[in-house]
Amino acid sequence: MTDGTASRLISVSLISSADRLRPIRSDVVASLAADIKANGLLQPIVVRPDPNFAKGFRLIIGAHRLEAVRELGWNDVRATVRSKMSDDQARALEISENLLRVELSPIDRAVFLGEWKRIYEVENPSAKRGGDRKSQVFKDQKETVSVRSFADYAADELGFSGKTIRNAVKLCDIEQDLLKILRAERPDITQSDLLKIARLYNREAPETSRVLQSKVVKALVSKPEQAVKTIIDQAQGVEPMHAEKRPDWEKLAAKFQALAPKDQDRFLNAIHPRLSAKLKMLELADQ
Repeated sequence: MTDGTASRLISVSLISSADRLRPIRSDVVASLAADIKANGLLQPIVVRPDPNFAKGFRLIIGAHRLEAVRELGWNDVRATVRSKMSDDQARALEISENLLRVELSPIDRAVFLGEWKRIYEVENPSAKRGGDRKSQVFKDQKETVSVRSFADYAADELGFSGKTIRNAVKLCDIEQDLLKILRAERPDITQSDLLKIARLYNREAPETSRVLQSKVVKALVSKPEQAVKTIIDQAQGVEPMHAEKRPDWEKLAAKFQALAPKDQDRFLNAIHPRLSAKLKMLELADQ
C-alpha cells in the first residue's frame, strides 16, 4: 500500500517485543491463548521494520496476543506492517491503543500519559508553557498550557471527558522513573495518592521538589504499611498530632531550610526592617 501499511504472515522469531511501557500479564496471556486456540487470531498484531535487525520487526500493538501465540507454539502470526513510522509515532500508537482497549490501573495510565505527553510536546513545541515566569499571572496559573492543550487533544483522541484526562495528566508531574518504581513496588497505589505526590512538584524549585518526591517514593516502597499522607508529612518535616510540640521558632527554622533559595531570599527581604533593628540592638548590647 502507498501509505506504508501491509498485511502478511511473519515468523514469530523475527518479532521483538522489548521496551514496552506496560509489562505482560500472565493471566491475560492465558485467557487469550485459550480464545485463540478455539477461534483463531481474529485481530492481527501491528509491527514495523526493526532498523537494528535485518529482516526483523518491532512490535507496536498486540504484546499479549504475540505472547499467546508463542505459548501455543505458532511459528508464524498474521501482522499489519507499518513501514513508514518513527519511534515516537510507534510509541504514540502503542499508548493510544492501550488506553482505549485495556483496563489500566492509575499507575499504568500515568506512565502511558506521561510518555504520550512528552511525544506530543516534541511534535508541538508551541504547546509548551511560555511567557514571563516572573509575572504574577504566570505564577497564579494552576495548570500549564502544555497540560491543558495535551489534555484537550488526548480527550478528543480517546473520547474521554476533558476533566478525566486533565486529572490523569496531572500525574505527569511525577517523573517517569519514579512512576515505574511505584508500578513495580506499589502497583495498587490509588490515583488519589498519586495526586498527593504529584502536588509536591514546584515549578519554581524543580530540583528541590524532585528530591522530595523521590524521598516519598522510596519511603512508600520501604514502608508499605504507612499511609501516603503520613509519609509526605514526615518528608516535609510536619510533626504528627501526638508529637511533643516544638517551639514556633524551631518550626519556622525548619520550614525556612526547606524553602528554595529564591524563596529564602524573599522571606529575608520581607523581614529585613525588623531583622536590621534586632541586629542593631545586639551590636549596642555588645559595646
